[in-house]
Amino acid sequence: MPTRQDIDIQIVKQTRRGIIDALNMAYPAALDYETICACFLDLDERYIQRDLEYLIGRGFVEWPNARPNARWRDRKYRLTPAGVDEAVRINQDPAITP
Repeated sequence: MPTRQDIDIQIVKQTRRGIIDALNMAYPAALDYETICACFLDLDERYIQRDLEYLIGRGFVEWPNARPNARWRDRKYRLTPAGVDEAVRINQDPAITP
């Protein structure tokens, strides 16, 4: 029987994969923050923000309209070439692949 920690890890991986898949559908265009959140109606926005920050830090996602102290709702995101590779599963990050 999976533990609560195992379930939480799976949710994180599924959320990261879902963000990459949504951005891949729009590639090369960017999606705004609210559109990404609409893909995860059952998740608190804090988790989506955490996973977007993770994906940016790993180089899979970029924030093309970046400016200091911008509100989350004003941000747009798109995949980087590494993110496209992850989306089509050429490279697989174990923190994303469920």
